Amino acid sequence: MHDLRFYKLVREVTVSDLAELTGGQIEGDPDRRIVTVSAASSAEKGAVCFVEKSRSGEQGISDTVSACFVTSEMAGQISDKVSRIIVGQPKSAFAKASEHFLKRRQLGEAQPDLGPARISESATVLANAVISDGVEIGDNSWIGPNVVIGPGVRIGSNCHIGAGVVLEAALIGNNVTIKANTVIGGDGFGLFPTSAGLEAVPHFGRVIIQDSAGIGSCVTVDRGAFGDTIIGEFTKIDNLTHIGHNV
Repeated sequence: MHDLRFYKLVREVTVSDLAELTGGQIEGDPDRRIVTVSAASSAEKGAVCFVEKSRSGEQGISDTVSACFVTSEMAGQISDKVSRIIVGQPKSAFAKASEHFLKRRQLGEAQPDLGPARISESATVLANAVISDGVEIGDNSWIGPNVVIGPGVRIGSNCHIGAGVVLEAALIGNNVTIKANTVIGGDGFGLFPTSAGLEAVPHFGRVIIQDSAGIGSCVTVDRGAFGDTIIGEFTKIDNLTHIGHNV
């Protein structure tokens, strides 16, 4: 299930709606309600996923998923418990469909359902920092100038967030240091070819930075495609390092 702090359902859809949107053919129940996205191997009820081809050693497709975009060649390998939406390019159809009903909460947009930011009285926030709705900043944390913190981001206690840092779709533990101009939680570099050129794969995961991690200047840590990119406790990352999605 997507994290409601960072993503929101913008409309209710069914399998039939997604098939109509993408020009797909349905095998199975067309009336199932779709509320989230998932990888094929870890899908859950209410989720839609995609499968393009079978790979040696790849995990099977969960039979708890509600719907799956799939090619006609692969449709027979999926459980009858799953509604199949048969299309020529499953990844492209998934990208189009998922962004039709599920959106990342954007910087600069009011998020009244998250409520106002909650900043500890002992925290320090310097000039020109942008702090979005739903943000939490813990005791004794220090937020430098020109920091940008997106909706729903959580920062623990005793953290030091350097000047110009950008944080989106991220959960930051306690005693974490992030130096200047680092970007946490941006899109992963997922692209795929279509007849119209390259398209970006939408990312609906998070970045989790655990306690006492230290991240240098000008580092990028991309959020996961479906799950989390995780930086573990006491990890130290040098300047100018890129951590890809789902690492």
